[in-house]
Amino acid sequence: MTRRDRAFTLVELLVVIAIIGVLVALLLPAVQAARESARRSQCQNNMKQWGLGLQNHHDVQGAFPRGGRSAWSSRELMSNPVAAGVFADPRNALGWDNGSWILWTLPFVEQENIFDGFRQVADTLKPARSPVREWLRIAYPGTRKPPLLTIGRCPSDDFGLNDPYFNYSGVTGPTCRWGNCGFAPYEDFCDGALIGLAYPQTFVDHGSPNLGWELHGMFSRQADVDVKIKHVTDGTSNTLLIGEKRVNYEWHVSEFHQPIAFWWAGINSGYAHVSTITPINYPIFPEATSESCSANEQVHPGNYNISSGINSHHPGGANVVFVDASVHFLPEDIDHTTLQLLGHKSDGFAMDSSQL
Repeated sequence: MTRRDRAFTLVELLVVIAIIGVLVALLLPAVQAARESARRSQCQNNMKQWGLGLQNHHDVQGAFPRGGRSAWSSRELMSNPVAAGVFADPRNALGWDNGSWILWTLPFVEQENIFDGFRQVADTLKPARSPVREWLRIAYPGTRKPPLLTIGRCPSDDFGLNDPYFNYSGVTGPTCRWGNCGFAPYEDFCDGALIGLAYPQTFVDHGSPNLGWELHGMFSRQADVDVKIKHVTDGTSNTLLIGEKRVNYEWHVSEFHQPIAFWWAGINSGYAHVSTITPINYPIFPEATSESCSANEQVHPGNYNISSGINSHHPGGANVVFVDASVHFLPEDIDHTTLQLLGHKSDGFAMDSSQL
């Protein structure tokens, strides 16, 4: 008589499947957390390279690169404007684009070949021709896009991976926009006197002493000012240099604006626009199809007073680089006054980053 092996009953099989399902459900968050930890680490490594690159730029050039190099951030062009005046100069603003801080830092992050290609075009141009525009037109005639910079993308942000977006922006410190959209919930932090601090109110567009505005942070969006280590009187380990920014969460880094702002290469592409007046990871909804924010002002990416803050896809906070090139993860619940003190390079309050 042959012996017959006993098979699983349907109930037993269902129990086994249920147990496997529970185990998968328990393991999946851990796997996802491990993947995010790896992505965050890679993001920090990228930012470290840019921090060191900016340090090297300072060592070689004697100053950090300007946030944007347009006509009115060029001493040569400001001293030789056309008859109508520098602010009416056709070489001004987007018409004369000498490039972002990213472009001018490329030789110091092992991207000399890209920068050399730019200079080969730029050095042959006559006034009234935009160097960045002409470089992209000549070197990349099919797309007019600069190359992808993998060290400029955070792996946690998967928006537009085939386009030359960038996730890291220069910190302007506690600066505001002129009443953009009429809703600035943290506008008191633009003026230090309103929160018991000494720094005066200034705006992200300027930050140039000769224009009457003090530059609080390390970068200005467009201004004729060279920031040097000696200006960081609060200490290089206590002052923010670069902060993360989500692609498409602020109008200047949106899919609508980047093509006309020359992506990461252009002065107006949003990469010297990070203000500390907005809390880290402030909730912005990027579904807008217009820069106008007459509706949903509190969450609209076109409301720069709330969308120009440090923002990431990392749970609980965002990565930042300090002037000494050290990288830290700042929690999104950091005391808001402390964030302003970290963003200001010379307010007289040296915040110890080791205690963050």
